[in-house]
Amino acid sequence: MKEIKHLKGLLIPVICFLIVFPLFNYHVRAQSANVIEVWVIDGVTDQPIGNATIQVWDTTPGSSAVWVLVEDVRTDVNGYYSINIEREFQCRIYTYYNDSSSPGFDYVPSFQDFYFSGENQLTFELKPGGSIIFDGVLRIVESIKPSDAYSFTVLDPDTGSRLKDEGDVYDYGTEPQFHNFLGLDPKYIIVPAYTPVNIMVNATIVVNNEIVKRAFLVNQVEPFILEKGEKKQVKIDESLLPFNVNLVENEVTLIDEALVEVEEKGFYTSLDRKDIAKVKDLIDEANRKITEGAFDESYADLREGYIFTVQINQRIEELFSDASSSVAILTLFLTLTAMVLSSFLFERWSLKIITTCIVAAVFLIIFFYTYPGLRIIQTSTFLIDIGLALIGAFSLSLIFSRFMDRKTSSIFSIAKQNLRRRKLRFMLTVISVAILTMSFVTLTSFSTGYGLTITSMGSSILDSKGLLITKSLTSDLPSTITFISLDFSTINWLQDKSEILRVAPKLENTPNLSSIGSLSSLNDSSKNVSIFGILGIELNIEAEITHIDEIIVDGGSLDALNENEILMSVSTAELLTAKIGDELLLVNKVSTIKVTLVGLLDDNEFSQMKDIDAKPLIPKKFVMQNTEKPTIEIEFCDPSEVIVMNWKTAKLFGGVFLSRIDVQLVDPNLTLSIARQIALERDLLVWSSYDGHIYKTSLGEYLETSGVSIIIPWIIVILNVVITMMNAIFERRKEIAILSSVGLNPTHIGTLFMAEAAIIGIVGGGVGYLLGIGGYQAMLALSITVEVRQKISAVWSLASVGVALAAVLVGAVIAIKNSVSITPSTLRRWTMEQKVEDKGELLQFNIPIRLRENEVDPLLNFIMREVKASVKKLYPRFADWIEKRTIVSEEKTLETHIKTIHFRYAFGQRDAAVGRYPFKLVAEKKRDEENYSLKIIPTSRFGADSESVITIVTLIRMLAVDWSARSK
Repeated sequence: MKEIKHLKGLLIPVICFLIVFPLFNYHVRAQSANVIEVWVIDGVTDQPIGNATIQVWDTTPGSSAVWVLVEDVRTDVNGYYSINIEREFQCRIYTYYNDSSSPGFDYVPSFQDFYFSGENQLTFELKPGGSIIFDGVLRIVESIKPSDAYSFTVLDPDTGSRLKDEGDVYDYGTEPQFHNFLGLDPKYIIVPAYTPVNIMVNATIVVNNEIVKRAFLVNQVEPFILEKGEKKQVKIDESLLPFNVNLVENEVTLIDEALVEVEEKGFYTSLDRKDIAKVKDLIDEANRKITEGAFDESYADLREGYIFTVQINQRIEELFSDASSSVAILTLFLTLTAMVLSSFLFERWSLKIITTCIVAAVFLIIFFYTYPGLRIIQTSTFLIDIGLALIGAFSLSLIFSRFMDRKTSSIFSIAKQNLRRRKLRFMLTVISVAILTMSFVTLTSFSTGYGLTITSMGSSILDSKGLLITKSLTSDLPSTITFISLDFSTINWLQDKSEILRVAPKLENTPNLSSIGSLSSLNDSSKNVSIFGILGIELNIEAEITHIDEIIVDGGSLDALNENEILMSVSTAELLTAKIGDELLLVNKVSTIKVTLVGLLDDNEFSQMKDIDAKPLIPKKFVMQNTEKPTIEIEFCDPSEVIVMNWKTAKLFGGVFLSRIDVQLVDPNLTLSIARQIALERDLLVWSSYDGHIYKTSLGEYLETSGVSIIIPWIIVILNVVITMMNAIFERRKEIAILSSVGLNPTHIGTLFMAEAAIIGIVGGGVGYLLGIGGYQAMLALSITVEVRQKISAVWSLASVGVALAAVLVGAVIAIKNSVSITPSTLRRWTMEQKVEDKGELLQFNIPIRLRENEVDPLLNFIMREVKASVKKLYPRFADWIEKRTIVSEEKTLETHIKTIHFRYAFGQRDAAVGRYPFKLVAEKKRDEENYSLKIIPTSRFGADSESVITIVTLIRMLAVDWSARSK
């Protein structure tokens, strides 16, 4: 029984095992069912390829950037390998083989895509192949930065399309989808052996902040044919430079077509033609240098030529935009010129309006046929502009006349009368000024350009020849930015240049208001100094350029700074009581490191040490000035606040950047040439120390001037105008005396000359500008070439008037001085030298005026009407009484003849110009005199003060001036 029970106990586990085992066996077989057997054979001989690489990639994520490598195995001697993977997934299998004994790859890599599930068999027939390696960077003249995203595609020379062998890898480059599974350089290309192929390059660059793609063929003359396992080195510039040449030539062709179009519309483009000729010369020079193998110099020429084409295209666009937008303003300008001319010719408004319309019509007809902007806009738009200009001109004239005070109006009226009386002189002066303005418009140009500039900056501080490379600080940056950091890839780029012998980077921190860290003794933390500047250099190379090793006073002959080794000033070491070999703690905001002191720098020499650009080597800091309004200023750090270390160690600190790179050349005679290449290729600022001088080479804006030599004829014209104005003064001595006699002091007379000059300047400037824009059409018609840029913008119309006014005002200023010199000094300015007191006595003020017999009564009547009208306006209720209290009398004796107007009223109103107190206006002629003199006799019986007397006397003087202007 016990045995039976025992058997029953064993029976239950056995039954369970028999039930579960089939399921377990099925699960194991299911897990190992995903098998792929791979054979790799030679596609030509069908022989197996042993030790070929097989890679299985999980492509389920979709993007090739996140594919997962599942298997990486090698085939056996029979070219076979079986791959077992438990899970199912979408995959890609690559196979390739490279015999290490051959220079290049022996077969073209191949791949197949499929869903990995169950049992599969794949056979890869690899085509024999060779390798092409491209040297150099992808420099395209449109961009200042080489392309860092590019692809290479193997093409069939007959069809010009990608080789159609399915599964073979014929795309290479930087992008993940271009089969970078080989782990090779992106410029490593594998092509089929014994087969003619071409290589298409697609490069992505940034142009005007936009991403664009450019494509070109490599070795367009003959296709590549490589043997199995062959490796061929190809300089990318050999194919890329001809592409750049074609690119610039295409731009030149488009510009030539555009210039023909703008010239047909009447634009003058002589300087643009000259710039295009420069570009063509640069292209020819670049082609010559390509044949000589001078690829860097050739690229620099092409880059400079391309920059020229960009500037020309921009100017052509500006020509159209400026011309179309300036039509309305220039129409108003010419209409205003016509208005000024008509105001000079006539006083009546009706005649002014008619004359303005006639003269404006003549001006605008000439303008229509000479200004190229009118060939761009619609004629209906121009007609609307004319209507608005007429309305605007008349409105401005009304506003001007309404708000102009009597004094200014009288002066301009006298000025116009003077010019009308001397029509011939006026016309000749206007013609001179118009010719001056025309020459300014037609024969000169002032504009800004963008391109390569090389400027001498004085004598060199260092005796060594070399370059300092940095980035330009643009004017829109705040003054607190002292430098723009360079990219560290610039170091490698410079080191790869065969012409460069040494590269010395300098890292430094940006200025800070507070310290960027502290340096303390390892044994005594109380001994510490604040650090405001970190200088990272390559000591042995820096010593060859800036001679920093010469200021090391302790530390022996140092060849280099190793990691965590520092230099400091003598004063810093004294503060820390540190000596050579001591370990110190350098603490900054993010870390604490142990450094070793290996050398001491002389404080004075360190603070005065200069770089190639003659600027101090030491970093800068911010300093708060303790003033009423605190300001932050930038100063150089004190040597005790700076430590020097290896640049690679300094790179690890926060806030420390690559500020400049110094280089020495293999051949110092190439200094300026290499500076030009660097500036053009990467848009960098390059300081050159060469032949005892410092040169600054950069891409930037510059002022372009043409026709400046015409200043000599300008001076002649200006002198002619000055002589004309001076002659007018000497011929009008008697007239100036009369003007002074009616109350015009030298200021008034000077203003009169200024008014005459203003009329001449505005009329001459407007007419000259119109003739100037017509001058361009004359030069086009006569095929005359003057190297100037056409003045299209309306701003130049104001500049033209400015030039005209400047010319005549020079003469006017001299005339003013002479008017003062020939006017009696007693008439220059009248003042009351005695204090007015109420003593009942009469005061007497002589007005320096001489009147003929027939002028006395008109003047007295005019003044009497104006005074009575002013008083009646203030006191309308007393009109009749005012009439009665205004008494006219005449007294004639053997000795004198006196005519008097007695204003016998006094209202005492303080703010009134007249009517405060009674006064007499007396015209007197003595027996031995031909003319009458005029005087004012006010009384002080009603408490009049000096201010009251000055007010009434000034009024009478100005009324005399007004009468004189009206009587002409």
